[in-house]
Amino acid sequence: MPKLSGNGRSFLPKVFNGNFSHLSSPLFKRQIVDKVGLFDNEMSAVADYHFLLRCVIAEANFYYHDTQGTYSLVRWHPGNMSKDPSFMRSEEIKMRQSLTPDIEQTGNKAAIEANRNAIKALSIMTRKTWRKKFLSGGPFDFIKKGLRIIGLEKMARKIFYK
Repeated sequence: MPKLSGNGRSFLPKVFNGNFSHLSSPLFKRQIVDKVGLFDNEMSAVADYHFLLRCVIAEANFYYHDTQGTYSLVRWHPGNMSKDPSFMRSEEIKMRQSLTPDIEQTGNKAAIEANRNAIKALSIMTRKTWRKKFLSGGPFDFIKKGLRIIGLEKMARKIFYK
């Protein structure tokens, strides 16, 4: 997980780039849980990320405490939903679309754009096209790394995310 700390609307663009915390790690104040509500059962595969994003939109504070003994262990097994990337991506698209009105209401242009770009990228990755192969890594990962090194990654993303 990325080592991110922050709060509220200024924190939004960072957290819309991908899941930023495993739900077994954070502690939540009762006030924020009362404010955002419990897990949404309609978001089965991404309910944890959905909950975390709702907390950020509601101006919760997040502090990454990087100290030995404060880490959590996560169990992965063959039956995990996350082993099916296509399903996970389609569920994340639904989740991001459901949050779009709340994100737009914040007025944070960077967060709105980050969410819009993530939906586009996830949509491309769920289609069976050459773009999916390029964006999902694997045999083409070296091309993306090369583009990043020479500073052309953003231009390539604009081309491929259209």
